[in-house]
Amino acid sequence: MSRGEVVISPMVSHVLTRFCTGCGKCVVACPYNAISLNGDGKAEVNAALCKGCGTCAAA
Repeated sequence: MSRGEVVISPMVSHVLTRFCTGCGKCVVACPYNAISLNGDGKAEVNAALCKGCGTCAAA
């Protein structure tokens, strides 16, 4: 890395489906509307919308 150069690794949330109960709290909490419930009733994250803020994890 040269001087003046900043490298940023984007953070994106992911769901551990075995622990997801499908309650939807993370869907409501996400300020970027990046989370939805899939056909199985499990949360899934749209990586293009997720900013990695962690609000969903707190829900």
